[in-house]
Amino acid sequence: RSRIQEMTAMSVLIVDDDPVERHLISALLGLVDRTLESCHAESAEDGLRALVSDRHIELVLVDMNLTGMSGVDMVDAMERQNMRVPVAIITGYDPPVVSRYQAFFLGAWRKPILRYELREILVAAKSAIDRRTE
Repeated sequence: RSRIQEMTAMSVLIVDDDPVERHLISALLGLVDRTLESCHAESAEDGLRALVSDRHIELVLVDMNLTGMSGVDMVDAMERQNMRVPVAIITGYDPPVVSRYQAFFLGAWRKPILRYELREILVAAKSAIDRRTE
């Protein structure tokens, strides 16, 4: 069995101001693991509110270039608020330098994200969650 198959249902927050991108990422998540549950936010601000109101979110996939607060700003806000949720930036541009981010930052990935890349993010998120609960 793969690490993906060993994971229990994971709740994933997709933050992207493009409804087509949100739908595509959600559909790809379903192809990678049918047990995944996804919820969506159109802005970083809505994403932060979702994280505060739903403590069961275990992974955040956020677009880097959002209207208003950027995805990078959202990651910084999550760190300031001590939100220990694994997060990955998805971008149509060159990924940002990632070394300055928190331990739960899983990196930046270029759009369109591929199935194997999403699988890597999910495995890394599961490892980060396991470390958090140790």
